[in-house]
Amino acid sequence: LRLWAPAALKLQSTADVGCACGMLRHKRDSTLVALAADDLSVRVMDAVALRLVRRLEGHTNTLTDVAWGADARWVLSSALDCTLRVVDVPSGALIGWYSFEYAATSITVSPGGEFLCTTHVDSQAICVWASRPLFEEVLIGAVTDTRPTPLQLPTAMGGDGGDESEDEEGDGEEEEEEEGEDEPMEEAEQGGEEGGGALPSLSENESQLHPRLFTLSRLPASHVNALVNLDAINERNKPVEPPKKPALAPFFLPSLDGVERTFVDPSDPAAAAASMPASSAELLASAAPAPAEAEEGDGPKAKRARARRMREQGLGAHSALCALLLAAEPHLSLGPGGGDGGAGEGAGSSEAAAATSAVTDYLLTLGPSALDLEIRALGEDDSGRMLVLALALLVRQLQTRRDFELVQAILHVLLRLHGEALLTTPAAMPALRALREHQQAGWCELQEPIHSNLCLLAFMSNCAS
Repeated sequence: LRLWAPAALKLQSTADVGCACGMLRHKRDSTLVALAADDLSVRVMDAVALRLVRRLEGHTNTLTDVAWGADARWVLSSALDCTLRVVDVPSGALIGWYSFEYAATSITVSPGGEFLCTTHVDSQAICVWASRPLFEEVLIGAVTDTRPTPLQLPTAMGGDGGDESEDEEGDGEEEEEEEGEDEPMEEAEQGGEEGGGALPSLSENESQLHPRLFTLSRLPASHVNALVNLDAINERNKPVEPPKKPALAPFFLPSLDGVERTFVDPSDPAAAAASMPASSAELLASAAPAPAEAEEGDGPKAKRARARRMREQGLGAHSALCALLLAAEPHLSLGPGGGDGGAGEGAGSSEAAAATSAVTDYLLTLGPSALDLEIRALGEDDSGRMLVLALALLVRQLQTRRDFELVQAILHVLLRLHGEALLTTPAAMPALRALREHQQAGWCELQEPIHSNLCLLAFMSNCAS
C-alpha cells in the first residue's frame, strides 16, 4: 500500500498488506481504508499510521465490492457466494449477515446512511434497501445465527414485474408476444369504454372523498403564493430606470417631384406639405383636434374631465366575475343572522351548487394577475353590492370545503384591498359574521391534526439528525 502526496507527486510512505488486493475503498473524513484481498478477506488499514486495524473474514468466494457506512463505523462487503456481511469496525463484530438469490455485484450506501443500493447478477435493476435502525427501534448486536438471513429482491418498478432473464431470451419472441398482447389490451379498453370506463384513480377524481374533508384545488402551489404576494412580486420586477423613449426616426424621407432626387428640409413645413400626397394631407387634416378639444388642453382639469366622461361611458359595464356573481345572487344571499338565505336547503342544495359552480370554475381558470384584477374590480360599485356577493360566495365555498387554499388566498387579497370599504358598508356585516363563524369552525378542526403532525415531523427530524 503506497501513500502519495498529490500536490508534489511524490511517494510518502509504503506499507506491506501481506496479500494482493483488487479493490480499495476510503471514507471521507476518515483515515481508514478498506481493501478487498485475494484471500477472500477484507483488510482495514490506517492510512496515516500504516498499520493493519482489522482483518475481516467469512466470505467463501471472490469479493465483488466493499463499502463504508455513513459514519465510517461499518464496513459492508459482498461476494460471489451470494452473501452480504456488515461488520462493526471498532468492535470487529459481525452485526449483519444476509443472503440473496443472485450475487451482488456492487453496493453503495447513501450519504446519510438511510439506504443501501445493490446490483445483482443477471439483473439490470438497482435494488434499494432501507436501514432499519433509522426507521424503527432495533437492538444491534453480534450475529449468533449459523446461517445468513435470506432477503428477497425488491419488486422492479417501471416494468411488468416479470423475470428480466426471461425477457432477454430472444428479441423476436418478445416482439411477437407484444403484438399478441396488444390486441387483448385494446379489447379490454374498448370493453371498459362501452361498459362505463375504468374506475378513475385518486388523482383523476374531481369530487370530494367525503363532505367533511377539506379539499384543495388542482392549482399549483405557486399560483396561490403569487396571488398573495403579487404586490411584492410587481415591486421586485419593477425596472430600476424608466424605459427611455427612442429617438424619432421617420419611416421615409420626403422628397420633391423631379428627375433628380431632392429631399425636403424637415424644418420647412410648407415644403413638407407640398411634397405630401393629397390623401395624406387630407388624413392629417381630419385627424387634427377639434377647436373645443384644443381649447381643453392637457391640464389637470382637462384630465379629470376626460376621466369623468370615461367613467360615465363605462357605467353599467361589469367585469366577468361581477356578471357571474349577479347571475348567482339568488343563491348567494344571506339572511339577517348570517345564515343561508336563498339556497333553501343549506350548503348541500343542488341549486346553490349549480349556481356557484360557474363562478368557481371561472376563478380556477384565471391567473394570479387576472384574478387580482377581478378582485380589485369588485370595489368599483359604490353600493358595496359586489363585495357582499363575493363574501357570500366565500362563505358558500367554506361550507362545501372545496378549493380551500384558493378561498383563503382570495379572502386575504379581498380583505387587504377592500377592508375599509367593507367596514363602512352595513349590508356586509351579516356576511362578515358568517365568514368569521365558518373560518373559526374550520380552523378548530384543522388546528389539532396540523399541530400533531408538526410535532411528529420535528421529533422525527431530530431523531434522524
